[in-house]
Amino acid sequence: TAQDPLGLISPSVEDLAGQLADGLVTFTWSNPDPAPGDRYLVEELSLPGAAPLQVVDTPSVTVPEQAGQTCVEVTLRRANGMTSSAVKKCA
Repeated sequence: TAQDPLGLISPSVEDLAGQLADGLVTFTWSNPDPAPGDRYLVEELSLPGAAPLQVVDTPSVTVPEQAGQTCVEVTLRRANGMTSSAVKKCA
């Protein structure tokens, strides 16, 4: 892990996983270094351009199941505006 004395680099989310149930996929993840004001940017990759970016405060999101695979990309955004690398998962 790179040293970040100024707190400018956000850690990427970990343990991103998807669970399918009743036509919905619930994705959950963990924040390895929680900080006040953390939010998560979630983009549905299965519907390029059709699904708006969601901003959530908790480490989970439920999206409609898509034909084939349902994929999301999750980015951690700190209160200072810094963001992590995106993590992608399909279910």
